[in-house]
Amino acid sequence: MISDATFDTIWASFKSYRGKAAGSFFEDCASDGTPLGSVLKWSWISDGQTGGNCWGEDDYCAIDIQDEPRETLLEEILLTMVPHLTFKDWKTIQAAIPVERESHNEYNGNYTEYSTRKISASTLKSLLKTQGLLEDSGDVL
Repeated sequence: MISDATFDTIWASFKSYRGKAAGSFFEDCASDGTPLGSVLKWSWISDGQTGGNCWGEDDYCAIDIQDEPRETLLEEILLTMVPHLTFKDWKTIQAAIPVERESHNEYNGNYTEYSTRKISASTLKSLLKTQGLLEDSGDVL
């Protein structure tokens, strides 16, 4: 079981890390500038179409969609924090991170839809405490 201080140190060390889970990244602010705290995010293309044009021709075709990334920075962080993490604990954490969808509409009916998962340090800390994997010192991030 790790402490809050160890959690914070490991989380901070990964903020500048660029490993094999390149699709993951940290955000400190939303696109509108709203502070988020420290949020780990990963996304993938889940839908879309291309081929629309200003002449009204029906040449639409689906864009190549992607599966949710198998390896994310979250997995690397958790393996560093909790090397004995069970599959059940991993599935509980994964289930607590909802998939959000965002659509980018383009000209002439073309669009790309992205699916995203994101988790803040405080949410992950709370999940680990609930599962008995992090000491509950009463601190809040």
